[in-house]
Amino acid sequence: MLRNYFLIALRNLYKNKTFSVINIVGLAVSMSVCLLIIMILADQHNYDQFHTQKDRIYRIKTKGVDAGWTSASSALPLGDELRRGYAGIERTASLVREIGGNAVYKEKVASGGGYFADGELFKVFDFKLAKGDPKTALQNPFSLIISEEMAAVLFGNDDPLGKTVQFNDTGIRAGDPVHGNREKAYGLFTITGVLQKNAGKTHLPFELLASLSTLPSLTKASVLNYPPNDWGNVWSNYTYVLLKEDKTQADLQTIVHQIAARKYTKKSSNHCDFIAEPLADITPSDPVGNETHLFIPQTVLWIVVILGLIVMLSACLNYTNLSVARALTRAKEVGIRKVAGATREQVILQFITEAVVFSLFSLVLAAGL
Repeated sequence: MLRNYFLIALRNLYKNKTFSVINIVGLAVSMSVCLLIIMILADQHNYDQFHTQKDRIYRIKTKGVDAGWTSASSALPLGDELRRGYAGIERTASLVREIGGNAVYKEKVASGGGYFADGELFKVFDFKLAKGDPKTALQNPFSLIISEEMAAVLFGNDDPLGKTVQFNDTGIRAGDPVHGNREKAYGLFTITGVLQKNAGKTHLPFELLASLSTLPSLTKASVLNYPPNDWGNVWSNYTYVLLKEDKTQADLQTIVHQIAARKYTKKSSNHCDFIAEPLADITPSDPVGNETHLFIPQTVLWIVVILGLIVMLSACLNYTNLSVARALTRAKEVGIRKVAGATREQVILQFITEAVVFSLFSLVLAAGL
């Protein structure tokens, strides 16, 4: 019986070509829009899913209490403060977004943006090295980890470990390929590792990592200005926290709020507070200052979803209107079916089968679109 319903549906589809084409194309276009929106949503919710400890990782944001701004960055000493004085903190990783430019080796040049970082980064996140030891790669000053692409440009098939490159900062920052106007020599760096391609998308894209212990030397040489224990600079540093399994976001929020209350008094011009943000909430989210990557804001995603529903609803209404327009023609068919002994349920099932056939053809076409 069901096979017969499908055969009749295909015959009606072939017999009424204009009606069929309008319905199938209209549904296909609307379905393709909805499929695209579903892919966008899936993509935005797929960030940082490859980290095994993702449920315990938090980023510390900074909020200007009086000014009303929020930044994804935080003070550089915050990581050490959390690591030293609080038992609920398992690890912290600190990043400084002040490196990005050209690595030069024997007249070969490779460009990329990244961070100054310490070895804790590899213990908090699941970033891997194709070559080198993550435990020691960022231990010594002027150590540099580069991507596989940069290593191929600079060294070809040679082993990059232990080789020395001249690094010149040009203002490239991680996730932002735009060069600055001036070139600044950071000095000679030793290649201590090669980054392995990530297993998934991340809100922390980078092509290189330099050891955080390099900053005092660059500060002493007046190349950068990163004095020790500087709580005033909350603009170019990022702090990540790995909580112990028995601790919650509320526990961490209480800790960082207490630290902010001590470091930034209400009378100071820089009255700030810290906010603990779960890794899963970073993408998608509403935009804040000094983000590390480009993404679609949460509000825009909701608007896109609503527009997709409107498009799909319009296509369904279009199908309904065309079906109603053919009601007189189909009424004769229904009458003959009932005279031949068809029940109400059988007639309904025939029309539902036709709708399913139309939808399947539209879905195939939508996937192609």
